[in-house]
Amino acid sequence: MKTLFTIFLTTLTGLVWGASRITVDNGGRFASILMTESEYAGWISSSPNFDKNDKRTALVKEVYQLFKDDFDFIFMIANETNIPAGFPYYGELISVSNNVTGIGSGIFNYGTNYGSDGKLKSTIFLPARKFILYGPTLHELSHQWGNFLFNAGITWDGVNFYNSSIPHWGFTGAKGQLGGFDPTTLISNVDGNPNKYKVGSFGLNANGGNGLPYSDIELYLMGMAPASEVADFTVYTDVTFYDYNTQTFIANKKTTYKASNYPRTPDYSSSQKEFKILFLLLTKSAVTSAEASELNRHIDSFCLAGSDGSSSLYNFWEATKGRGKIYAENLDTSIKTSDSNTILNNNFKAFVTNGKIKIEGLGNNATITLIDICGRILMQKNTNLVETELSTKNINRGVYIIKADGSNGCSSQKIIIP
Repeated sequence: MKTLFTIFLTTLTGLVWGASRITVDNGGRFASILMTESEYAGWISSSPNFDKNDKRTALVKEVYQLFKDDFDFIFMIANETNIPAGFPYYGELISVSNNVTGIGSGIFNYGTNYGSDGKLKSTIFLPARKFILYGPTLHELSHQWGNFLFNAGITWDGVNFYNSSIPHWGFTGAKGQLGGFDPTTLISNVDGNPNKYKVGSFGLNANGGNGLPYSDIELYLMGMAPASEVADFTVYTDVTFYDYNTQTFIANKKTTYKASNYPRTPDYSSSQKEFKILFLLLTKSAVTSAEASELNRHIDSFCLAGSDGSSSLYNFWEATKGRGKIYAENLDTSIKTSDSNTILNNNFKAFVTNGKIKIEGLGNNATITLIDICGRILMQKNTNLVETELSTKNINRGVYIIKADGSNGCSSQKIIIP
């Protein structure tokens, strides 16, 4: 029996569910959505669809037609090796909801615009596959919580300063994912000017992708550290001079802050520290085995709850001092199944054993239907027995739906034929 599922297994692109154009990879760690060339071009253009509210929300709503509301974050990733020519950024986060007070951001929930009942925190776009492992993955995740408290953000274009770029750290002595410098490198009174400073290498808005962990203040805002662990830090503002080559700057004002003056609710003892992520690959052609293998390796490394063995890169667990965890595996468990809340005879279950699908807990006059991932009926059987079975002899391995209709109601259950 040659089905569409067999073709997808051959190309290692995964499983397509029903009429959806979304494919779940066989490894269960990411999904992909197949787009037309013109549609895909809009997501990697100099004016990307991710920045267009109608395009972004429509795509996420399509995701929720297939998946349950299980995800804290949805990463959309362009199926590109490198950042496309003319693309305006390496990553961007757009918040969907926030229920944390004390971090400078208001309480809000726009989940209904996306099809989420309240679970989804943010959507994030990465314009190339490799950015999962190399960053700015950590950077974009940190934007969910910081920095909205301190007016530290500053943008410099090589000529002019713009003091409006919260949520980055700018000239702050707290080097982390959102910018800032290492305060231990600070040299003051440069050239005899009490307002002139020299520091070690740093970035105003970022500090090198996934090559460094979160700073203590970033961990505090994320709910990954108590205030007692955060040293006082100084923000330098009213900056009138900056030499990128020598890392010297003139700031006419400085303010020192204490994290304990900004209580976070929920605090460290009760904050959420584990998150589920959907990695959604946007593609204009079928995902190749090499692309799938690369994504699986990168996702595994980034989501690993332990050291990934790299001395130059941090995964989420490492960046949060082993306090935070993210999950992306077993994505198939988040797929919706129809009528899953109606349990036939309160006991209906199906499982595969010894080349057969066994079905138990049936009521009277039940009709058993085996349906493939394209919605096609492969087998049907009527029975008055509380237990029955179907042979898997001519059925390809993969994911299927067993549906039971009977006097006690209707129920559907997902099964995997190995």
